[in-house]
Amino acid sequence: MNKEENNRLKINLTFLLTIGRILFGLLFLISAYTKLIDLPEFQKAIVKFAIIPDSFSVIISYSIPLIEVLLGLQLIFNFFVIVNLQLSIYLLTLFTSVIIIKLLEGGDEISCGCFGALSSGTIDFYTVLRNIILLIWALLILFFKIKENEKIKSSGIHLKNKFIAIIATSSFILLLTLTIALAIRNFELKNRIYVLIEENNLNKGDLVNPFDTFKLDGSVENINYCDFRKTILFIMKYGCKTCVNNTKVWNDIFERFNCDSILILGVSVDNIATTKKLLNEYKPKFPIVFNSTNEFNENFKLFQLPVTIIINSEGRIDNIWKGFINSNLIELLDKKLINIQKERINL
Repeated sequence: MNKEENNRLKINLTFLLTIGRILFGLLFLISAYTKLIDLPEFQKAIVKFAIIPDSFSVIISYSIPLIEVLLGLQLIFNFFVIVNLQLSIYLLTLFTSVIIIKLLEGGDEISCGCFGALSSGTIDFYTVLRNIILLIWALLILFFKIKENEKIKSSGIHLKNKFIAIIATSSFILLLTLTIALAIRNFELKNRIYVLIEENNLNKGDLVNPFDTFKLDGSVENINYCDFRKTILFIMKYGCKTCVNNTKVWNDIFERFNCDSILILGVSVDNIATTKKLLNEYKPKFPIVFNSTNEFNENFKLFQLPVTIIINSEGRIDNIWKGFINSNLIELLDKKLINIQKERINL
């Protein structure tokens, strides 16, 4: 290859690199724009991933589009390209890892939210494939950008910076790959544990007996499911951090769905003194009773707390959620209790 052909190749490569960099920057700007025009919807998508507390979802929903705008503009106008490409690769790898982990956990009904309303569909294999293609794109631009900057090959400083960039990027990708591997292992262990305890676990469709509740004034009331279209129970205990986190959602459920045909009740598995502490600290808006008997624990097979249960008028479990819940549950209840809500409005 003569000198003229070599120069022409370099010019073409530089042109392609520039076009690739600008398009990649535009992609970030489009992603940010589609999120910013409907931030509440993007916040819902973040909440559905359930990887952070709901209280942080507002901050994250503003931060991610802002970061995307800064990355996009700097890539387009050729500012700190290598650093911004590395940050882009970190973000893409992180998002892809979270999507893979959620798919492994069976969260294929979660909306990606990557491009706002343009990505309203649920996450799947193609979401992962798209992100991998974007990662390869970013890595190619980074590789050729580093080569383009090698004007003084003997420069020790340049070689050191190149070495640091490659090691940092490789380490980050390796770390998140290990995270995915651990998530897979964790998923397998959860399945094994579930199989071991399935016989002693309360599941959808199981029959539960009516039970007595003890009120703080010392009176006793029998809860009989046939008196209501639905009975919603929040079973909790004092000192449970997840119970504290769930209380906000439980309060929202009570305010939204409480009516004559639906009984919504919090049940503490503590004694009367500890239940009073629970009331003072958790500040529930729904009524609280307590039952710490073995009969109650056996009836609901309380392997872990908290538990959120919907029981139909026949005493069978319609739905059950164990542990942490988020505001997604309200949307689900909206669909499940829609007929009862319509009857309530007509009344």
